[in-house]
Amino acid sequence: MIANYISKLNYTSLKDDKIEALEIPIDGLKAYIYYDYSKQLHFIIKSKEAISENRKGIKVKHSILNLIDLGKDSFIDIICTHDDFKKEFIQIVEQIVHYFKQNNDVVKAIKFTINKWYFFFEKDRNVDLNESDIKGLIGELLLIKNLSSKISYKETIKAWHGPESGLRDFNFTTFDIEVKTSSKEIGHVHTINGQIQLKTEDIILYVYSVSLKKSDSENSITIKKLIDSICLEIGDDAFLLNDFFEKLEKVNVLVPQAENYNHFAYELNNILTIKINKENLDRFLIENENTRISNLKYDYDFNGLKNSEII
Repeated sequence: MIANYISKLNYTSLKDDKIEALEIPIDGLKAYIYYDYSKQLHFIIKSKEAISENRKGIKVKHSILNLIDLGKDSFIDIICTHDDFKKEFIQIVEQIVHYFKQNNDVVKAIKFTINKWYFFFEKDRNVDLNESDIKGLIGELLLIKNLSSKISYKETIKAWHGPESGLRDFNFTTFDIEVKTSSKEIGHVHTINGQIQLKTEDIILYVYSVSLKKSDSENSITIKKLIDSICLEIGDDAFLLNDFFEKLEKVNVLVPQAENYNHFAYELNNILTIKINKENLDRFLIENENTRISNLKYDYDFNGLKNSEII
C-alpha cells in the first residue's frame, strides 16, 4: 500500500518552505509521506506523543512541521536515513500500520516494530534452519508462551539456554526443562542423545514433549506466528524484547525474516509433560558398563505416561 503512494511522490520539499506532503488514508491516523530537501523519505503521523529511536537506516522523533493545507502541527516523524534502505523502510511502515490496527496505540506499534527489526539493522543471517531445527524451535517457543501464565517472560527467556547449546533447554533455579518435539504419527516418541540429558538427582527435570502434525490450515503454527504472539504479550519492554531477539539470533532466526519459514506449518496434536526426579529416575535409565561405548542415542516412548504440571 505505502509503496503505491511513494511512487506518486515526485516532488521534494524545499528547506524552510511549507511541506508538500501526500496523505495516506489510514483509519484512526492522520498520516502523510514526503521527501525533505535532502531527499530523505518521511512517514509522519499527526500526534503529540514524544518518541525517539535512532537505528541504522531509520530514525524516529517528535517534530513540529508546517504542511501545506494543514498548517503547523505535531507529528511523529519516521525517517528513512539511507536511500538503499527504502525497501525495508516501506516494510517497517506497513508493519507499524498493521500493529496500530491491532491495538490502536501508535507509539506501541512503532516501538514494537522497531524492536522486531533490531537484529536486522545490525546483523545478517548466516544459516537457514532445516525442518528438524524448526520443529525444535516451535516446541521451545510453545513452552515460553504457555509457561507465561505461571512464570514471567523475563524469567523464562533468561532461563532459555537451548540456543546456547546447553545440556538442557531451560535452566530454572529449582528445575530444568528439556523440550522434545516430533511430528511422527506415533506421537510422543523422541530420540535422546545420551542419558545424561535425563539423568537428574539434585534437581527436578521436566520433559516437555510436543506432538505436531503438518498442516496448511489458517490456524496452523509457524515460527512467525509464535514470535509475533510472544512479542505482543511482552509489550513495549524494549530490553526484554532485545534479550528475546538475541536468543533467536543465536539459532539463526532474524525476526523480520521469520516469515521465510512459513512453509513449515503445523497443527498441535497435544503436549505431554513428564516429571523426572530421583524417585523415578531408574525407570528412564539403562545401565551401560562398557566404557568403550559412549554418546549412545536412545528412543524414548513417553506415550501413556502421567502428564504433570510444571511447578
